[in-house]
Amino acid sequence: MRHPGQVLTRDQIVDRAWDFEAEHASNVVDVFMRNLRRKIDDPHEHKLLHTVRGAGYTLRELDEPPPSSTAGAGGVGGAIVTVRVRLTLWYIVVVCVGFAVFAGVTVWQAQQAASAALDQQLHHRAQEVATYLRVDHGIVVAPGAADESGSKPGESTFWIRVLTPRGRVVSSLGPSLAPLPSGLLGDLRTGVHDSGRVRSFVLPIVRHGRTAAIIQMITTTDQVDAARRQLVTAMAIAGVILVLLAGLAGLFLANRALQPVDRITRIAGEIGESDLSRRVSEEIWRDGRRGQRHDDELGRLAHTF
Repeated sequence: MRHPGQVLTRDQIVDRAWDFEAEHASNVVDVFMRNLRRKIDDPHEHKLLHTVRGAGYTLRELDEPPPSSTAGAGGVGGAIVTVRVRLTLWYIVVVCVGFAVFAGVTVWQAQQAASAALDQQLHHRAQEVATYLRVDHGIVVAPGAADESGSKPGESTFWIRVLTPRGRVVSSLGPSLAPLPSGLLGDLRTGVHDSGRVRSFVLPIVRHGRTAAIIQMITTTDQVDAARRQLVTAMAIAGVILVLLAGLAGLFLANRALQPVDRITRIAGEIGESDLSRRVSEEIWRDGRRGQRHDDELGRLAHTF
């Protein structure tokens, strides 16, 4: 009567009703509650003493809301998130994080590989143009040099410029990719130069120990960017499918992992006032093939029961 509406565990009842140091049988509280029910509940239609499964006992009137033994378990808007759901969500989170790392590394490596392939293509085309270049008596591009204006759709288009060592344009092949950054066109240092979506490659032509001409290959990175966007789109679609599969797999694994708990709960629920001597036996954890007991967390829980 001192704690109406409050759920009291068996240990709390023992501490308050008997001497703290006294030793009692494990079912003494259950027997006491059964006798108490006969006196205060059996003669009446409305019951005052109620059992809260998995928690203990409570004394409340009919119009009072039943106490919840899961208060504070967590959830959104007061809704209880079950262990099965939480295990599934954690599985989804772990899979998604792993896939995000994998997708990020894959996209980065693919972009690096495509960028390196474009640089190699620039170098190769510059070497081809160099074979048609005559610098003995002035700078002349021999007939037969590749005409980039005839590039097929989907192929990288190159703008080829042949310049003197002083930077004067002698010949220009292929479609102009203007407007281009002025700093990129004026940068005649040997090697690859990147300026956003435009990339250039400068190849000096050396004759008799001096620079006789300069070949400048210019192209855009549109093909590299398009390939990256396609890969990102494919990864996004794969990610959505993976989340759905991870949810199903996580729910399946959670169900398998919690099956022993459900079995213990079912057996404990079957124990009534007329069968208080019955106990959840550790034998439910015996392995039928090896005859060995499980010594994991659930095995110890069964042993405690």
